[in-house]
Amino acid sequence: INAAYIMGEFEGEIGGFFYSGNAGIRYVETKNDLIGSGIIDGEAAPFVTENDYSHTLPSFNMSVELTDDLILRTAYSKGLVRPNLRAQTPSGTISSGINSVKIEHPKSDVEPYTSDSYDLSLEWYNREGSAISIGLFQKEITNLFGTRNICPVGQESSYGGLISDLEEIPQPDGGFICQESGSYTLPESGETVDNREVNIKQFYNIDDTIDVTGYEIAIQQKLDFLPYPWNGFGGVFNYTHVKTDEGPDAPPMTRIAPESYNLIGYYENDGFSIRFAWNWQDEKLLSAGGGEPNFLGSDARYQTAGGRLDLSASYKLNKNLSFNL
Repeated sequence: INAAYIMGEFEGEIGGFFYSGNAGIRYVETKNDLIGSGIIDGEAAPFVTENDYSHTLPSFNMSVELTDDLILRTAYSKGLVRPNLRAQTPSGTISSGINSVKIEHPKSDVEPYTSDSYDLSLEWYNREGSAISIGLFQKEITNLFGTRNICPVGQESSYGGLISDLEEIPQPDGGFICQESGSYTLPESGETVDNREVNIKQFYNIDDTIDVTGYEIAIQQKLDFLPYPWNGFGGVFNYTHVKTDEGPDAPPMTRIAPESYNLIGYYENDGFSIRFAWNWQDEKLLSAGGGEPNFLGSDARYQTAGGRLDLSASYKLNKNLSFNL
């Protein structure tokens, strides 16, 4: 991976409002040599798949001080997520039986998926150590990883020519039968079968875009204006709402809860500290299902809505001894 970036900071005043921020651009070049093994003329042989790509990733951040304690912030950035290298197998697999052939293409051609992120927030620092804020965000995600069944009709390959019951094969997979165009003789028994079913799985980057939009509200208040001993109390609350909009060919987003919130209450005084935290998430999709069966099954899996309560406490007796729970 070769990377270079340039960034500049700026500040000024317009219409009586002070603003500051930074803007930059990063160029990232990735070169992959994925080495696998295959069969050439009946002999095992290594082969190398080259998968090189480059990305230009701009970013922009700016804050505007509307008043001494009210700040408007905005940001834009472009990011990428590379495929897991350990999953990018450069070798395909073929398993053959009397009635069917199962083929899995190499995974080494999959490239990163990218996102354009937009953020806007308004923050009110109403007191020392306290703040109230609301934020809006949007992410446009493209080139997500996907799998589909294909049937390259009329193409000759190591598994012979192919025919299908449809003139046009829908993408991604679904609704068609792919078969060998001729006969196959089993080497062990000499038995001949016609038009075996062929399952060909291809790994690719999906063209559709997924939009993730939402808002978040955060309140943090330190109640140190109260008389002793109540001045040690404080609390934090934040709430997030997320909506995803997938294109017709895009996979559903997983591990995103439509709603979540955190409620924290604490007391800190005279060396004593105690904190309660209640974290709650709405039901969320863990796995979209429809893949190969495994020990968890092939159906979609969800995590039900629920919360978790955590407690932490400590007491500092002196500079050398403290107790934690």
